[in-house]
Amino acid sequence: MSISSQLQRIFADQPQLQAALLSSLVDYAHEAVGLVSDTGRLILLNPAFEGFLKFPAQDLLNRRLWFLRSLNGRRGISSQVQQALIEQGVWAGEYRIQTGLYDFRDIMLTLVDLAQNLDAHSGDASYTLVIFHDLSQQKHQELQLKQLANFDKITGLPSRQLFSEKVEWLKQNQQNFKFGLLCIDLDGFKLINDQYGHDIGDKLLKKVAMRLSSKMRSEDILSRFGGDEFLGLVHHVPDDPQLLAILLNRLLAAASEPMTINGIKLQVSCSIGVTLADNHAFESVDILLRQADHAMYQAKIEGKNRYHVFDPAQEAWQKERHSHFKRMREAMHLDELRVVYLPIVSLKTGELKGAEALVRWQHPEHGLLDPRHFMPIIEDHMVEVELGWWVMDRVLTDMQQWQTLGFDCRVNVNVSSRQLEQGDFNERLFHKLSHFNAPQPFKLELEILESGVFESLPDLSGKLNELKSHDIRLAVDDFGTGYSSFDYLRKLSLDSLKVDRSFVANMLESAEDRAILASMIALGHAFHLDVVAEGVETLEHAKQLQTMGCDYAQGYGIAKPMPANELMAWAKTWSIVSFG
Repeated sequence: MSISSQLQRIFADQPQLQAALLSSLVDYAHEAVGLVSDTGRLILLNPAFEGFLKFPAQDLLNRRLWFLRSLNGRRGISSQVQQALIEQGVWAGEYRIQTGLYDFRDIMLTLVDLAQNLDAHSGDASYTLVIFHDLSQQKHQELQLKQLANFDKITGLPSRQLFSEKVEWLKQNQQNFKFGLLCIDLDGFKLINDQYGHDIGDKLLKKVAMRLSSKMRSEDILSRFGGDEFLGLVHHVPDDPQLLAILLNRLLAAASEPMTINGIKLQVSCSIGVTLADNHAFESVDILLRQADHAMYQAKIEGKNRYHVFDPAQEAWQKERHSHFKRMREAMHLDELRVVYLPIVSLKTGELKGAEALVRWQHPEHGLLDPRHFMPIIEDHMVEVELGWWVMDRVLTDMQQWQTLGFDCRVNVNVSSRQLEQGDFNERLFHKLSHFNAPQPFKLELEILESGVFESLPDLSGKLNELKSHDIRLAVDDFGTGYSSFDYLRKLSLDSLKVDRSFVANMLESAEDRAILASMIALGHAFHLDVVAEGVETLEHAKQLQTMGCDYAQGYGIAKPMPANELMAWAKTWSIVSFG
């Protein structure tokens, strides 16, 4: 039975109750509600409508609404909107209206043709219900996060993503020219950061960034890569190597100039790796970054405080990389890899929500290695895809074993964009799930890097929707470090948003980081997503995140990664712990 039929039955003999209900719904609604006659004039409005437009009721009643007029057409409505009202009786869409001389507000505007939505018409009169919801705060949060994605919060320099886009745009230039990509790493920064703390370290990074920027030409770009690394883009590199050397030596001198911060005299230097390419001939930004990074490490080996230009004729590093691929495949075959689980707990109850599967390498010579020592080498290669499936097999095996012991736990598995883009990914995953034939469906959540989601959005949306139809949850990992567009939050049926640890680390000392976190949490909740904070190192961090409304947390302050056979015992002891 439709709600309209139910209301007609309830109010059949109680017209006064019907009027009271309608009046209460309109008067106390947070959304602005108004009624427009067939002449386009406003004949009824609620207090929220009056307050939003910042005009008293007497100035609005019996007037045509200017934001409807701006849509053009009959009764102030465009032909497209009018057609929707005729066919469906309702139209909704995002819209920007002017509420003051210099005040513009983003709204979700809904128009309802009441005649189309009534079982019986009342004469020839036609009325349109106007409802709008204020999107200004959500848009502000999106803008703030876009700024965060495009520019480094410490130095104000362009982010790595914006830098990569600038390099890719060089291909669109009609001119042919040579350009240089620089990888700049500070020498001695870690010692200063460890000795004097992050505040001094951040100020040093900011000052070095200003110095390096001042030595770059106006058409060149300097970006912060992360940590104490910077990237440089040098347009139109001259054929004479001595001219490029002048710029590089200026950068070396600028970085090594002594400075005083908070009364402390400090000095660092930098090592610069350089790779040169033609703007229409380079294969990818990632390859250029690897080449520049390789050259930078060569500069460090040669003594630091110098630069090294990558020589394409020397392919030893590529051969070395292929030997790493071979060794990683051997590690999978010889069962040297381990899957461990990092608990994810509720900040409301303290209970175990799930666990993230992480891979470790029990190297026969170097001991237990975390992913930092081997994942960057295999990134964006088929070996990365093979490792992803190896991890998935181990996770499903562990989950089946847990079920036989009466332990049911959701597991988050990281999936690279390269693996997800494989044409048979869904089919292969569904086959694996059916192969295990577990007593209960596995609770699986796939974590995808924010950059991977955005880069492949047009191709992945259908694939992700199919995964959702099989009760597989989807999470965006390292949120806030990737892309400036948040369209994917609207277009994809996601479940979780995982805030990168870099925003959690300094939240207790930094009001700016707390404000950024608050915006991320609010944005996640606006899209009905669970928000998970990564890198929670202390109970104080957890309590602060709980106060801010964050849903879940993971990090060494809660528990370190542990083998599958230890997670059950840990969950029993942890379940009684509360953050309250």
